[in-house]
Amino acid sequence: MDAAFFTENLWIPILLALVGAFFAWRQLRAKTQAASRDTRVRERGAAERQEAAARAQLDLAERSHKDQLRLAKLQSSLGTRSAIEVEAERVALRSDEDRRAFAAEQLTLWAEPILLACGDLRGRLWSILEKGGHNWLKDGYDPRKRSSMTSEHFRDSTAYVFCQYFCYVELLTERLGYIFETRGSAREAFVETLRKASSELGSHEWTGQVEEDGDRQIFHWQQRALGEIVTVEDAAGRARCMGFAAFLSEKQAEKFGPHLAPLYALIDGPEPKSPCWGRLQRFRAGLDKVEIECRGLVGLSKKLENPTKLEKGPAFPPARKRSISATKPKAKPAAKPPAKPK
Repeated sequence: MDAAFFTENLWIPILLALVGAFFAWRQLRAKTQAASRDTRVRERGAAERQEAAARAQLDLAERSHKDQLRLAKLQSSLGTRSAIEVEAERVALRSDEDRRAFAAEQLTLWAEPILLACGDLRGRLWSILEKGGHNWLKDGYDPRKRSSMTSEHFRDSTAYVFCQYFCYVELLTERLGYIFETRGSAREAFVETLRKASSELGSHEWTGQVEEDGDRQIFHWQQRALGEIVTVEDAAGRARCMGFAAFLSEKQAEKFGPHLAPLYALIDGPEPKSPCWGRLQRFRAGLDKVEIECRGLVGLSKKLENPTKLEKGPAFPPARKRSISATKPKAKPAAKPPAKPK
């Protein structure tokens, strides 16, 4: 009976074998399709990468060719252009990423000399404003009974530390130009701190009145000129500030005199409560912020020695004024036209 049953129902195991073979074939086909799809994706990705690399090489070669042409033109004019102009042109050839790297490099490079110059200037202003050093700046003051330094030496060294600070700030801003990543970046904030400190020397409120308060300013372009005249190059061709001895020997030169006049006018004998005194105090407070920024850039503690304590009062001290109209002759009243005959 069993043999007859299996003989009559032989199609059942055959059907099961066919069903099993079908599902095995479907599974194998799915694996083969997945492998083929992965291969095509990899090949397409490799082709796209090769195309992108070839396109990048082509762009680089084209940009390099243009840069070489511009550099060749730049080198042909080296004899008539300053080093700062040449460096600015080289920066213009760089990409945005290279410009950001260049800006960071320049900040790191110049933060230390600015920090040293700022420290010298803050120390001198501290002596003048808080330790009686303003007496040494007065004409006819003779400190030889108390010190071997002369009043003239104190006056000239004060002018020098101002010029030294202006020099290194000018060198940094010339090289940076407008290279910033975005508005509000750390580098832009640092340059803004420098600008605000320097603006305290040139801030001036014009009220339409003749002022007689003895205030003196050093405006932005005067500061730049002072920085430029003390800039020299070392043996390696790097720009730096001239030494104090060279400054003493050059300050009487024709090119120095007109630029130093506003500076000496500011530092000659400032008196407490005077406008020049308040101006120097505000400038010293601005230098505090500059030194803090520089210390952060070179990795030093931001704690300051002898921080500025500003006196409360208006930003611009009240001046003794007289109206401009008072200095002009009064205009004569206009003559009345003759009466018409009746």
